[in-house]
Amino acid sequence: MATTASAFLAGAQSACVAHVGDSRVYVLRGGVLSQITHDHSWVEEQVRAGTMSPSAARQHPWRNVVTRALSGGEDPEVDVTEIRPAPGERYLLCSDGLFTVVSDQKIAAILSDRTGSLEDLCKRLVEAANEGGGPDNITAVVLQVDAP
Repeated sequence: MATTASAFLAGAQSACVAHVGDSRVYVLRGGVLSQITHDHSWVEEQVRAGTMSPSAARQHPWRNVVTRALSGGEDPEVDVTEIRPAPGERYLLCSDGLFTVVSDQKIAAILSDRTGSLEDLCKRLVEAANEGGGPDNITAVVLQVDAP
């Protein structure tokens, strides 16, 4: 058995995102959703190599084959990215059960809603994934930067 993981560690002036597998971290900045992490999966490696289109990757039968994971054996190779969060930004840490069935546009629309709590946003993201078929475990954590 193995698992994927994404983590966010906030400091006073910067933050670090750590990532292994096909869970993702996104940022919503100025209404635009951007993916910070890159999946450690066979299909994503094909997309980066230019041998497969992103749309083909979303449908490929091997889309869930991860090339890096936490397995309790050897220490995994972890991608670590330093970022500079700014007030108003929102960060989403999520599993493939969300982003494989909910479009980036829908995720951005939900994250852009400032009327509810962050917990409400997470519930709405999970509901959207379930409405999309909910084929896998669905995890969503939303962080908001309120201070510089």
